[in-house]
Amino acid sequence: MLIRGVVVLEPQDRYLDEAMRIALETKVTVYDTLYIAQALSKGELLTADSQQARVAKRLGIRIHEV
Repeated sequence: MLIRGVVVLEPQDRYLDEAMRIALETKVTVYDTLYIAQALSKGELLTADSQQARVAKRLGIRIHEV
């Protein structure tokens, strides 16, 4: 998360269970679903990956595609 020029790093362990569930349901890689799982808690996702964006949208996440 970028707040006033500061990057906040979070451990992936926090999102791994949810990411694994999403990956198994959608056939998307765990790497990509980690971002989706984090976005579920933050409410938004910035991505250039159309498959990742489609899955996130289905989960009700606000998408910013670049």
